[in-house]
Amino acid sequence: MSDVSRDFERAVEKMKKSLSDALVHFYPLAGRLATSPEGFVYIDCNDRGADFIEASAPDIRVSEVMNETVSDVVGELFALNGALNMDAHSLPLLVVQLNISKHKYLIREMMKRDHLVMK
Repeated sequence: MSDVSRDFERAVEKMKKSLSDALVHFYPLAGRLATSPEGFVYIDCNDRGADFIEASAPDIRVSEVMNETVSDVVGELFALNGALNMDAHSLPLLVVQLNISKHKYLIREMMKRDHLVMK
């Protein structure tokens, strides 16, 4: 196993533990949206969980993902690409994805499409 692979595996385990710890305090993110009989949308804290995804994209540079224009290939990396608001009734409210790319790890937190690059 290469150093990059070992580092990636350590990062994955650390992220999973951190996500688990965070969901204790932010448990609504482990639920799903629901609609009451009266038509009100609310978060059903049903403990269905957030998704954690590990992905490898060795031919994609972080700079390609950080651009304002996103290629179709880069768009395919993200689990909720194309999801609509109403999909939150069945899809997780939070998806955390850790990609290994050409130069760095790219962590993509899909909630609100914010992004963060770790060196």
